[in-house]
Amino acid sequence: MVTDSVIILSTISASLGAFGALVIILLYLRVKSFRTFFRKSLCVLSVYDFIVSTGYIIPGSNLPKICRPQGLWVYTFGVAIPCWTMAISIIVYLRIVKSWSLKRLNKIYWFFHILISVILIVVFFAALAKANIKAQTTKWCWATEPNFKTLFYSFYWMALLICFTLYILTIKVIRKSYLNIKKLFPDQKNPKGARILKMQIRISSLGFCYLLVILWSTIKRTREIILGKPNKIRFLDIMQAIFSPSQGFLDFLIFVIFDSKVRKKIPQIFRCKHEKDKKEELKLSLLYAEHKRHLNKKKLQKEQNLKEFISEDDLKSNNNQQQDKDLDLDNDNDNDNNNDNDNDNENDAFDENINRKENDGFEFDPQIDSKNYQKI
Repeated sequence: MVTDSVIILSTISASLGAFGALVIILLYLRVKSFRTFFRKSLCVLSVYDFIVSTGYIIPGSNLPKICRPQGLWVYTFGVAIPCWTMAISIIVYLRIVKSWSLKRLNKIYWFFHILISVILIVVFFAALAKANIKAQTTKWCWATEPNFKTLFYSFYWMALLICFTLYILTIKVIRKSYLNIKKLFPDQKNPKGARILKMQIRISSLGFCYLLVILWSTIKRTREIILGKPNKIRFLDIMQAIFSPSQGFLDFLIFVIFDSKVRKKIPQIFRCKHEKDKKEELKLSLLYAEHKRHLNKKKLQKEQNLKEFISEDDLKSNNNQQQDKDLDLDNDNDNDNNNDNDNDNENDAFDENINRKENDGFEFDPQIDSKNYQKI
């Protein structure tokens, strides 16, 4: 029996689920550092969480015009949640255990997009063709009709089984790596080991979140099918109302609130783009100015060291050059004096020769005597 308190609980849970999913989507769209490959898949899952949660928020009504489209909405997009949860577990397994490259994983990521879209189209038309659309909820008209035997989604548990199998294999590899690091550094706190342990917890938590979401509705519907009568256990109604639309909020707690680095980035969602770009430009300009100042400082230091290194050699070289110049100047003066003496001697010899010739009775011939002078 569905009561007002159960409806209120379901609406609150759905609102929180839509809020958590929306925050994850905005973080991925607005914060560049949040855009990892795993978070891209988590963002897609959050889109479907948001769609389903908004479907649960719509007030319940016995009017077929509202009730049937609402059931079709939740029924169709609710199928995507287990499909993408299973896809994420496969991606994590291939990345960590099989060491697939991101380029290779990107191909399988788009394959999952196409496959799940095809599944949703098939489910949509199959649900549209049904006379009575029913879903795994506690608050709407299709869950309280006389025909209480609602659809039991066996593939939900098949997806859950695949998720837990792959997560166990992945955690086993992570645990082995963590123990190896701990063995190498037994007495030291190793940050890499701490990151590995956090990764192990987060990977495990995604599967447990999905388990909490589908567990109560599965127990309730299975019990109704086996007993052949509606559920009268109020506890199951309350737990289903709380957890069925809450996967977006649970993912928000694990991957945003419990992650201190991501939690600090939440305010960036609400910054206007102009303010954000202005702060980024200011930060880059300050970094550039600091880098330029550091380069100038290094350049000045290098020049100073070079000056100190060559100053002594230059001083010695200049002194040696000055001494060489002084010696050359002294030598030139000595040579000039010697040349003057030689010229005086030559002139004396020339005059003596003229006098001798005149005394001998010969007239002086400049051309002939100049040749003789050159010989002399």
